[in-house]
Amino acid sequence: MVEEALQLFERLFELHGLPQRILTDNGTPFVAPSSRFGLTRLSAWWLSLGIDHLRSRKGTPADNGAHERMHRDIAFEVEAIAAATAEDQQRACDLWKADSNNCRPHEALGMKTPSQVYRPSATSYAGKKIELLYPERMLVRTVSGRGLIKYRSTTIQLTEALAGYPVAIDPHSGPPHDLSFSHRRIGFLTLDAPRPVVDVDVPSFVALNELHKDTNLMTQPALETT
Repeated sequence: MVEEALQLFERLFELHGLPQRILTDNGTPFVAPSSRFGLTRLSAWWLSLGIDHLRSRKGTPADNGAHERMHRDIAFEVEAIAAATAEDQQRACDLWKADSNNCRPHEALGMKTPSQVYRPSATSYAGKKIELLYPERMLVRTVSGRGLIKYRSTTIQLTEALAGYPVAIDPHSGPPHDLSFSHRRIGFLTLDAPRPVVDVDVPSFVALNELHKDTNLMTQPALETT
C-alpha cells in the first residue's frame, strides 16, 4: 500500500507541484502507530521534500471535514450506483470529479467551485530524492537499513522509515539533544542514561482553528478504481 501511495503522490506532485503541508487521518499508509515517530516511508518522504504532515486528532473526522464530505458524496452519487464494468465505473468517477471541480458550487468556498479558487504550487517537484542540508553545528548521521545510527560509539535505534536518510543531532542543544530530520525536529536524544533514550517530539495534530478554506482540485489518482 505504501509503495502504491508513493507512486500516486509522485504523479500528483509532478502535475501540481509541492504543497506546504498535507493533512491526513492516522491510518496507513500515513502513520505507523507502532513505529517510533509514527513515520512511514511515505510520510518520511514528504518530510524530506519539505512538506509538513498534519494529522487529524484520533476519532475526530471533523478535523478533515471537507474530505469526509467528499467521501460521503461519492458514496451516495457514485458508489451507490455501481457500474457493470471497471471501465464504466472509472468513467462515472471522471464525470463526478469534473462536475465537483468545475460546476458544483461549494458552500465552504463562498459558493465558488474548486476550479475557481485553485492555484498550483509555486514549488515544483524536482525528483523523489533531494539532498538534505543541515547547519554546520549539527552532527549528521545516515540511518541504516535497520533504522540505526551511531553516535559517540553508541548504536541508537530510530526507525526503518528513515533508512537511507541523513538525520542531524544538535550537540549544542539540551540535554537532551535535538534530533532533526529535514526541516523538522522529530525528537530528543539523551545519552546520560545507562542506555540512550530517544523521546519523540509531539506530532503535529491539526486544530480546527488552523484549518482554512483553501482547496485543491480533486485529482485523478484519488478517484481511480482498482
